[in-house]
Amino acid sequence: MSNTKIGIFDVTQKSNKQLTWVLAVLLVLEALVCVGDYIGLVGVSRGPLVYGISRITQSGVGNVLLPIVCSYFFIHIWFFFRRSLAAANSMLRYLVLAIIALIVCDMVLGLMPDSFSTLEQIQHPSKFTSFASSFMSVSLGLQILLKTVLSIGLIVKFTGRIRTFAWVTLVCVLLIGDGRYLYTYLYNAGINASNQGLALGMMVFKYLTVVIPVIFLRRTMTYTNVKSADGDTDIN
Repeated sequence: MSNTKIGIFDVTQKSNKQLTWVLAVLLVLEALVCVGDYIGLVGVSRGPLVYGISRITQSGVGNVLLPIVCSYFFIHIWFFFRRSLAAANSMLRYLVLAIIALIVCDMVLGLMPDSFSTLEQIQHPSKFTSFASSFMSVSLGLQILLKTVLSIGLIVKFTGRIRTFAWVTLVCVLLIGDGRYLYTYLYNAGINASNQGLALGMMVFKYLTVVIPVIFLRRTMTYTNVKSADGDTDIN
């Protein structure tokens, strides 16, 4: 990499389109997950729309597959970012690769049959369920650590949109944490239908802390009608 700091990664037109629709689908799916969490948290049950969403998000399959699909789209965007870092000859790509690996491990554990939560499994967790829960907690801590180190590296090595993404990620990781785990905290704290306003506010907060960093991550890669940083070929 030259002495001139890079402020944005150039990708091919096809890659740019893929990133756009992947982000759009991810934003919709994360919104669906948050709405489902809110419905489950406060026990709202009125209306056909609420019933339809709860049927999708609160079922055993939906409760597992929706986060899995969201994780897949997160990986897709991170993979493009790693590829751009590799084209810039940055060692930070290995940190991104480690983040992707941890997300993949979480996905695999989430697809195991014992991960489909039932009342019996919650009350009497199997050895696998206990292992998966422990691993995901460790994985979360490692991802926070890796994102912190990655953000510091990006702030030092890059500029422009890439540095902005790094600052946003650093703030979300250090000051906010991972919003996807707020639901568990609220559930354990006993948030219910008597304080729906607080629950709604926290679900919106959860959604924003998840999607804002990935939106800024998407903005680090764009098509500028010149030779792409990730080469002449696209990811199919």
